[in-house]
Amino acid sequence: MREYIRVRSTAYAILSATVVAVGGCGSAGGGGSSSEPMSLDEYAKRSCAVGAEFGEQVQALQVEAQNNIGYPAVLSDTIAKIADAYRDAAGKVEDIGDPPNGEAAGEAKEFADDFRSLADKVERSATSLRSARTPDEISAAVMQFVATSDDARALMNKHEAKYPTPELDKATEKIPGCTPQK
Repeated sequence: MREYIRVRSTAYAILSATVVAVGGCGSAGGGGSSSEPMSLDEYAKRSCAVGAEFGEQVQALQVEAQNNIGYPAVLSDTIAKIADAYRDAAGKVEDIGDPPNGEAAGEAKEFADDFRSLADKVERSATSLRSARTPDEISAAVMQFVATSDDARALMNKHEAKYPTPELDKATEKIPGCTPQK
């Protein structure tokens, strides 16, 4: 029972950290493939919308995971949905592109690629959980998933350091409910 509680608490912490790490607006993509140039303010709004949508998806999946924590097969399906949410967000970030003011040039593609790699790690943990047969295997699979929260934080820190966006941050701060990721 103690192991179950520890795994449950850890799984809850990873999901919460994931929402905090990537559910905001920060520097997640922007310029888009439209033939018409996008203003920085419009870019910030679109970027924020992608972050908010991702955050809402992951929060809903967090509740689902909490409800399914005692059922490894069902929990593995929830974890797979989280991987899908990462992939979906990666595509949207890439579609929006880089900020139109030249900040963070090249980040959208790099971020999307990194997010897809993170989704693959999350998916592998779902696969491990699905095939787990013993309590130790189940615990190891959940801990594999939990480790992806460190990967998500490292990803966000890497992009914040490599791609500072002071003008975008100012534009984002003007959007109610949306704050830059710092």
